Amino acid sequence: MNVTPKRPLVGTKVRVWTTERGTIAPSSAEVSATLVNVMFDVTGETRALPLSSLEVPRVHRPLQWIPLAGDRAADDPEFHFPVVRNGMDYLLSVLEFLDEPTARDIKYAVLHLQAGTEVLLKWPLARRDWRLVVEVNKEGEICDEAHFQRGDFRSIGIPAARRLLKDKLGIAISNRDFRAIKALAEYRNRLQHFGMAGLAAAPVAAIEARAVKVLDFLLDFIHNHLRPHLDAGDSHHVDEQMELVRAGLNRVKALVELRMERVRSDLAAGAPWAVECPQCGQFAMVVDADQAKVECRFCHGAWSSQDAADVYVDAVLKTSTFMSVKDGGEPPVVSCIECAEETLFPRIVVASDRSGTTARCFTCDLIADLVLCDTCGHWMYEDETGMCDSCLSWGQGD
Repeated sequence: MNVTPKRPLVGTKVRVWTTERGTIAPSSAEVSATLVNVMFDVTGETRALPLSSLEVPRVHRPLQWIPLAGDRAADDPEFHFPVVRNGMDYLLSVLEFLDEPTARDIKYAVLHLQAGTEVLLKWPLARRDWRLVVEVNKEGEICDEAHFQRGDFRSIGIPAARRLLKDKLGIAISNRDFRAIKALAEYRNRLQHFGMAGLAAAPVAAIEARAVKVLDFLLDFIHNHLRPHLDAGDSHHVDEQMELVRAGLNRVKALVELRMERVRSDLAAGAPWAVECPQCGQFAMVVDADQAKVECRFCHGAWSSQDAADVYVDAVLKTSTFMSVKDGGEPPVVSCIECAEETLFPRIVVASDRSGTTARCFTCDLIADLVLCDTCGHWMYEDETGMCDSCLSWGQGD
């Protein structure tokens, strides 16, 4: 029963439950209810966990206060599970699955985080007008409200939700946050179509790093755009759940940051020039010019120089040469002025310069500040003439 009863009164003694090898077992101690933050009803018994332990029982259900079996009847008018509470439970479940995860845990972490993201992003739209979250059918029609209330409808996707949030409510989701959400959706799609084999190329480190970015975004989204519109009961519930989410997220963040510190130490002088990995989103991707490959020191993703350039344009920049030129811009990747391979990014974001003014080649590892030739428009090293070597040679020959 996914409902929220009152917490035990201050001073009430409750049994503490811990985990050993994934199995829940009672301890011999009792603690004050003021130290308890989680209860479970798995077998009809109250199970509690002390806040100070910062551990999550490895039971695959949402973390919340749950009454003993039979405490609340299904026909109770307060027996309900609002959308926001459902979304919060998904997030808590994600953090449970990411705590020393098995392969099965990773699968459910991805599925639950994607589901929670969709639920929470669409809630402000549904609150404004339920029709905003209903997908139009081939005849240009949507379901009636009765079907909507029963859940008998096809909902819009996250890209449409992002557009409507901005157009209808003025809520903007940054490109960086949207990239993290899209990467998560791609993991979910792989799972749905290929099962665990779909995540074979995505190590746990990459999924954890992506999850941290999405959870970080959702915490701000909930605080800024959901909580102000909740009633007192839901606000209190969300505040309690947010405390648990932050605690769990900080544990995962600590693991990610510890790994990044090792990566920075390993990269040494090259750390400032690392670029964003299209697989995990960390600034830990570097060029191995001797082997003509690009690899991420965080998640160990590796590509040939050309493949890395193609994947970076698609997954990080979310564009293509055709789209960039069509819109009046410069191609995102061009022929390198040193090695002539088409793997030079004239403007790329690196760890030490998020303004995106550095040039870097994924083949020869050129790192420089480049400008466009005033005459031919090709990239060149900056000098007082404003002309590239080819144009200077042509001018002198003429």
